[in-house]
Amino acid sequence: MHTINADIRSLKSERRRINKDIKEKSEQLKARQSLLGDLSAEFGRLLTSWNLPWVDTAVIDRDTFLPAVNGQPFESLQASAEASPRP
Repeated sequence: MHTINADIRSLKSERRRINKDIKEKSEQLKARQSLLGDLSAEFGRLLTSWNLPWVDTAVIDRDTFLPAVNGQPFESLQASAEASPRP
């Protein structure tokens, strides 16, 4: 019986530690998502402030953490610009 009580206490202690870790990681994730939102908004403001005719929207993609313009990865815009002939 003593071993079962010790196991229960150990499991409860581990559960408290895990719940504390989950809370800390959740707070870190929330802070990072907020930072990513701020960076995305600033990136959008910067590109649209330049009044570039080819920019409708500009964000930092939440899945890839890379810039996207008009819903397309920024790299694809650079590649298409490099491939187009110059006047």
